[in-house]
Amino acid sequence: MFNKVYHGGDYNIEQWLSYDGILEKDIELMKKANINFVSMGIFSWSMLEPTEGNYDFKWLLDVTSKLFENNIKVIMATPSGSKPAWLSSKYKEVQRVNEYFQRELHGNRQSHCMTSPIYREKVKLIDTEIAKRFAGNKNILMWHVSNEFSGHCYCDLCVKKFQDYLKLKYKSIENLNKKWWNTFWSHNFSDFSEIYPPSPIGEFTSTPLLMEWEMFTTLNTIDFYNAERDTIKEFDKDAIVTINFWGDTWMHLDYFEFRKHVDLITYDTYPEWYAKPDHEVAIEASFTYDLMRSLRNDNFFMMESTPSTSNWKYASKLKRPKLHKLSSILPIAFGAQNVGYFQIRKTKGQCEKFHSAVINHDNSDQNFIFKDVCEVGQIIPNLDEILNSKVKNEIALYFDWNNKHALENNCGPLKGKKNGYTENLKEVYKGLKHAGFSTDIVYSESDFSKYKAIIIPMGYSIPDSTWERLLEFSKDNTLITTSMTGYADEIDLIYDNCRNHNFEEISGLKWVEIDGLYPKDENHCNLNGEKILFKDLCELNKVNSCDIISIYEEDFYKGYPVITKNKNSYHIAANTDPDGYAKIFSHIFSKENIKKLKFFSEDLMVSKRENKTFNYYFIMNFNENTKEIDLANGLYYDILNRKYIKNLTLEKYDFAIIRELK
Repeated sequence: MFNKVYHGGDYNIEQWLSYDGILEKDIELMKKANINFVSMGIFSWSMLEPTEGNYDFKWLLDVTSKLFENNIKVIMATPSGSKPAWLSSKYKEVQRVNEYFQRELHGNRQSHCMTSPIYREKVKLIDTEIAKRFAGNKNILMWHVSNEFSGHCYCDLCVKKFQDYLKLKYKSIENLNKKWWNTFWSHNFSDFSEIYPPSPIGEFTSTPLLMEWEMFTTLNTIDFYNAERDTIKEFDKDAIVTINFWGDTWMHLDYFEFRKHVDLITYDTYPEWYAKPDHEVAIEASFTYDLMRSLRNDNFFMMESTPSTSNWKYASKLKRPKLHKLSSILPIAFGAQNVGYFQIRKTKGQCEKFHSAVINHDNSDQNFIFKDVCEVGQIIPNLDEILNSKVKNEIALYFDWNNKHALENNCGPLKGKKNGYTENLKEVYKGLKHAGFSTDIVYSESDFSKYKAIIIPMGYSIPDSTWERLLEFSKDNTLITTSMTGYADEIDLIYDNCRNHNFEEISGLKWVEIDGLYPKDENHCNLNGEKILFKDLCELNKVNSCDIISIYEEDFYKGYPVITKNKNSYHIAANTDPDGYAKIFSHIFSKENIKKLKFFSEDLMVSKRENKTFNYYFIMNFNENTKEIDLANGLYYDILNRKYIKNLTLEKYDFAIIRELK
């Protein structure tokens, strides 16, 4: 499908069907902005099936025909993310039950029970009607199932399905009790039917229960998605079918598991510009783009971004001049293949009427937002040559949703921060960026062989089989681990003698104790004459077979090792900040001959995409100061301005994409 870079977004024309001339006006403005795709049908169920079994597709067929005539492709959605009121009113079981075991009323979106046979039946019927009309149409780019999956349901159907899932996985209740350590607080079960999901009015302290509930919810959501996907593929086996992922590490669904079932990764991105310095926001956003690209080791499709403001942020602050173009290029630099918006036309009523859109309430082509979108549209054709290029990295950062659930649901050793896993993960990532290194994101099932180095932040609960692979990896490559690593198995049972034996062999350390710190507490070490701050968690380890690089300088464990090396592996025994990680990674990678990204500067965002012939460098300035870059030592081609250049001058929010022959 990627024969060109696409530019477009969600188009909810059903809200405007009673307004004469709106479609024609919208198409005129879309063409002016070089919009070449729209997503349709996402929230259209009540318009497509106003009453049970009575379908109205005339408006959708008419609109899509007009779009096709004007060379605007369509991403066709299924409408299951927001059901019609007649369905909730007649069939109460389709409504979710909350964690207090109360049936919810009709409203909002993603409020359906994914287990409900009735809901699945009704979804299949409406999906069949859509697929019959649009499957196989060459103007349909792909199929977009539901919208931003999320949430849990605690109804009797879901509880029973959860119990069946546990029975299938653990085989016997005795085995489950043993694996979960249920003799604690007399928690032993005598039958799977006694196990309920974690709830504020029931059990909420059992980490294995919480972890299994999250995995079950992921698998149940995937099962729901697969049913919709299979309905579409009954009519077109070659259809590209996907969902729009959203969020990142805070999302409870396991996207590494979900990615196995979609044909393409698509993502909704909403960085909160101006809430922090723009450069830091850009780094945080780049983490999500690296994650999305890494899910399938391939480029991804950006389904949604905001043309300017998001009304659900703290403040709906307009993007300042040039930021929209730069913020649209940022995901492309890290693997996106398009620019997509929510939404094309701004809604007139309800809760998103102040969320920005390509076409504003004034219907004008003269407002700031439309002009910004047009600027992006003008450069879109120049980007086509990068379509067959990808981001390739020597370094990988380990992230695991199961590990996240284990750490964040544990009581201690840093309860005040829920052990701070995702915060630490992102501080490690920022440290890499501050030091000039680019990274993929990997998890337990990833292929480690293509990397020179893997970093595992707080790898507390990692499968034994993964530790075996990491041991093999560490024999010829660089492995870096941090505090809280190797303590528990994949269902949160602490290892005998506290540490995974493969981790002990990798690190050459023996565990003594761990110190959880208050925000006011600090420790430090000295590395190459520079002071590094440690916070949050400090491990006390004893040397077994490793070399000491640096030691703690304060507290009763002064003199204990904090940075160590064992053959090709390094362990950082305490948490630090991005500046601290940057210093440590610069030290380690200089020893391991892993080079920093070309054109790296602490004041610039740099990313590289490549194909067999060229390297493409994206150089982006999110800072206030103008940056001068001398390119005289190489032959570089500016693909936006179509000329060879010897130097670059980048003012605030400027960027360049330069090509280098390999």
